[in-house]
Amino acid sequence: MKLSELRKTYDVIIPCGSACSPTLNLRRLGLRSFSLPLDWVYTESFAEVARLYENQFKEYMELRNLNVVDGSGTYFDDDVDITAVNTYLVRDNYYKVTSVHEFPILPDKEWFETYPDFKENLNKRIARFNETMNNSDSILFVRWSTYDDQAYLFQQAMQDMLKEKVFNVLILIPSDEATSISELEWNLENVCVLEVPNRIWDEDIWNHAFSGIQLN
Repeated sequence: MKLSELRKTYDVIIPCGSACSPTLNLRRLGLRSFSLPLDWVYTESFAEVARLYENQFKEYMELRNLNVVDGSGTYFDDDVDITAVNTYLVRDNYYKVTSVHEFPILPDKEWFETYPDFKENLNKRIARFNETMNNSDSILFVRWSTYDDQAYLFQQAMQDMLKEKVFNVLILIPSDEATSISELEWNLENVCVLEVPNRIWDEDIWNHAFSGIQLN
């Protein structure tokens, strides 16, 4: 799918990882109306994202599937960046997803003591995701970095799940050799693939990718 064909109006645009940059730039450009379950996480596999959607988030971020991994992030409270508070990185081993911004490191508290608040917010986002998917006729999924076989699995899963709904997938593939943005041909229906310089925080890359895309 050519980028020019992708540039149209959608009912919703859904960021699918792998990092937070798709969400951050959709918000910056006014293409995001609310929080969704994968906004502030790192997703290792696009195929696992498809499995997560197909399973309707069953088992997602259940406490029994979680453990703390090395590193830290910065806490978000209702999408507001609070730089004074760092966060644990908490991995869901069932879907290979790591929460980066939502488990604050607090004095004299274990990481799991804030889990009930986290899970309450997550359940609201999952409910919003399900409602949005049911009520949207045109959907754009956005992904930073994946492989062609995983993109194929995601595309097939969405065809089966969404049936008559119109959906497209925009994938940005970072390359250390790339000095400009070019289109790749992966021969996947409804999927547009861009090779971009490996600069995930470069706003010019996202401005180009999202140019001409609007929300209803």
